[in-house]
Amino acid sequence: MWDVVLGLLSGVMVILSCNPLTMFLFNLFFPENAARFVYEFIGFSDFWRNFYTKSALKWPFWWSRCWITLDNLKTCSVRKQVAYYLANINRSQILRAMSPEAQVALVHKRYEQIREIYGVMHLTDEMFAEWLQQLVKKDRKTCFISGYREKLYEPLCDYLKRGKLPFSQVMILTRAAVDEHNNSACPFMKYLEDYIERFGLRKNQLDKIAQYMCDNLYWSDTFDEEPTTDFAKALKKRDEYNHYYNFLLERQINYEQRVFTRSQRGDKLTDEWKTFCEKTRYIHVSAQKEMDIEQYRLFHGTGHTLNKEAIFTFLSYPDRKLHRLVFLYEPLEIFEEKELKTFIERNAPLKTVFEEATGKHK
Repeated sequence: MWDVVLGLLSGVMVILSCNPLTMFLFNLFFPENAARFVYEFIGFSDFWRNFYTKSALKWPFWWSRCWITLDNLKTCSVRKQVAYYLANINRSQILRAMSPEAQVALVHKRYEQIREIYGVMHLTDEMFAEWLQQLVKKDRKTCFISGYREKLYEPLCDYLKRGKLPFSQVMILTRAAVDEHNNSACPFMKYLEDYIERFGLRKNQLDKIAQYMCDNLYWSDTFDEEPTTDFAKALKKRDEYNHYYNFLLERQINYEQRVFTRSQRGDKLTDEWKTFCEKTRYIHVSAQKEMDIEQYRLFHGTGHTLNKEAIFTFLSYPDRKLHRLVFLYEPLEIFEEKELKTFIERNAPLKTVFEEATGKHK
């Protein structure tokens, strides 16, 4: 009998404490405790847990945030998902659990936090495209502020150096570069060139980019004559495509030179390197920087000289033998240029090696 009474009393208490009206008031004043009570109280069935969770998620964010989980995050509004991300410290799992629309909205509203965002996940194509759009808008609004542009584009510059992008994002960058082509201050085209030199592309990818440029950029030949016949128009279109393809191919060659140079360092050095130096009219500065001392000897022996940027790189290495070779091999007049001369003058050990190598040591 006593067990029956206790059961009835428990049932009455559950009804009084767990009915929708009571839970409404509970959540109104103690949302965190209300959420914990619903999730942990053994008396709730899955039906009632789902009912109260769905109801609470419709409340404004302050009351609903305690009910949000990674599993139900996508069911919330885009605005609420963004607010939930910003209100939490451990954001990596939250960002991945957000809907694509909410991820894009986050980039749109908080693009200044993009480093944190791409530090957590690889940007989707939609997020990357939104980021570029926001950069253009912000650039146009703040272009008059001195020094701001460099800071604005710095995260994108870093992102493009992190690793190889999906080709879909390379095309997004290409489209942005073409759209902003007439804006000489916008660096997208330069970033595209740098990306190709850093990571390289396949031939069919170069073809696709060149064709897109051909279709969307204005180009004219030396004489600036508009063709009148179909045959002349076809020839001009071919020349226009070749113009852009060769522009891209030059960057691809720079990438391949750098990769080949790196593959020939140290014990891997072969006669191919000497043949390469003999047959190549210009070896790009990025490839020059990759040379070790033995490669540099062959590089010099086949008639090449270092770019000034590569000279700075070599002189920054802690290798006095390499420094001595640079001072012996490179034309003396280049060391009279202001930047290099100042660099050497301010480094006493380097200055000593320079004077010894050039016969000016007193």
